[in-house]
Amino acid sequence: MSADKGGNVAQGRVGLDGAPNFRDLGGYRNGEGRVVRHGLVYRSESLTWLTDRDLDILRELAIGLVIDVRSAHEKHSQPSRWPAGGRPELLSCDIDADLRAGNQPLISILRARPDPEGAREMLRTTYAVMPVAFAGHLAGLFARLAEADCPPAVLHCTVGKDRTGFIAAMLLFALGVPREAVYDDYLRTARVVRNPRLEETLGDIVRSQVGREPDAAMMDALFGVEAEYLDAALQCIEKEYGSVDRYLAVAGGLDGSTRAGLQARLLA
Repeated sequence: MSADKGGNVAQGRVGLDGAPNFRDLGGYRNGEGRVVRHGLVYRSESLTWLTDRDLDILRELAIGLVIDVRSAHEKHSQPSRWPAGGRPELLSCDIDADLRAGNQPLISILRARPDPEGAREMLRTTYAVMPVAFAGHLAGLFARLAEADCPPAVLHCTVGKDRTGFIAAMLLFALGVPREAVYDDYLRTARVVRNPRLEETLGDIVRSQVGREPDAAMMDALFGVEAEYLDAALQCIEKEYGSVDRYLAVAGGLDGSTRAGLQARLLA
């Protein structure tokens, strides 16, 4: 992997056919010059459409913990595939602050304005409620990742950009990664070829929940990542908690010992 202009190791994707946005969170440099270790935390979209070749790659990665932030309905309708011979530990962070999870207030935004700007408004609203929605889940997630016996982990939702993007951002902030690099990781999703199976799934959701056929512009907006979306989450955090560090401490249970354990394990 090559280094980018900010001194971070450029993130190469793992190359899964059924989950093209599956990638390693390692390589980012924090404010003290330490680097997030490779091979310990990955982020992804749904693991439903993994191929046999993908399963062989996952077996080599030795992932033993899956942090699944999908709703119960999503998990039931789109079960994950996993290599035979051993199921990983599952840490569930089930929230409904997402269109895919059937959140009716969010769906109503898109029903009122079924066009690209309506989709963007829905996403801004989604991110503005995520800090509260995830507040009850972050402590367990951070505590497990900080334990010395924690295996390599993958964090994922359905599309792998919104709920996953928020938690990945909070984890990088907890590791002291600067804001510019956190946004860089979040926006990398825009440079991934979209999974056609996900497009089909999201189109079905729009048809059933919104009552219209989504056009290409709406689908582009629904699959998009914009800095303003993560801005909306951070603005909520700053308004309610004063700072990201305060949010991580109060809502995320990230006390001094947990942060030290997290950084000792995940930083080189």
